[in-house]
Amino acid sequence: MDGNRSCETVFYAMIALACASLALFLLAAPMERVLTIVPDDASYYFEIADNAASGEGFTFDRLGETNGYQPLWLYLLVPFYRIVPAGPGTMVRVITIFQVLLSGAAGLFLHGLLRRASSACAALAGGSLFAAFVIAPAVNGMESALLVLLLVVLAGRAVRSGFPDRCGAGEAFRLGLLLGLAVLARLDTAFLCVSTGLLLLAGAAAGGAGRRRIALLAATALGASLIILPYLSYNAIRFGSPMPISGLLKSSFPVPAFDPAMLLEPGPIGLLSLLLGAI
Repeated sequence: MDGNRSCETVFYAMIALACASLALFLLAAPMERVLTIVPDDASYYFEIADNAASGEGFTFDRLGETNGYQPLWLYLLVPFYRIVPAGPGTMVRVITIFQVLLSGAAGLFLHGLLRRASSACAALAGGSLFAAFVIAPAVNGMESALLVLLLVVLAGRAVRSGFPDRCGAGEAFRLGLLLGLAVLARLDTAFLCVSTGLLLLAGAAAGGAGRRRIALLAATALGASLIILPYLSYNAIRFGSPMPISGLLKSSFPVPAFDPAMLLEPGPIGLLSLLLGAI
């Protein structure tokens, strides 16, 4: 028992030290030093959020509307620009310190997950790696810290609920909501939906488990759909495609368009590799 408490004390002190030192740097360092950890892409979020908070809509140049961003992170930024009366430099500090809090919270959730799944020593080891290699890189002005937090919370909730073997439909629905939020935090996390569906379908053939697994799949899909479908529907109605403009340009440059044939571009070996990766 004393050993477990010692491991937990060391972990909490380490997380507190990592977050406090990073926050101090963000508050006190010259702006040119702070900007060394904030990539240029983050300014795209900052400008759109500032324009949206000012009533200009989701636009970068105040000339045309855009949807080329990870939506959940941008939606979280808008209230900051609406509430905090500060210049661009101060807003960078405010937003990155908020990300320190998100990263620190993710570390605490991860520790709880590892503590439940293994031992106090393993949780300390995993938490140490997280503090050393994840907290600071996730503080970059973009969606990284939010995505890490949601993924850790999703995994922890799945472990606590016994998903899928000891999980009820209600809990599967709530996991679906978390899964939908993770997708909105980073749209290519949609592959998690595919792998979750495959997990449930793979067990559906087991004796007596088929109907239950299908019910869990329906509940999870319903929860995720309630979060994801409004965003995709808005894109389809407003911009003519559910895929954001950034994704369209990456897949069909120089003419933005959705071509179903692009799904087959990796070829048989590439598609098989993607399937194995999803599983």
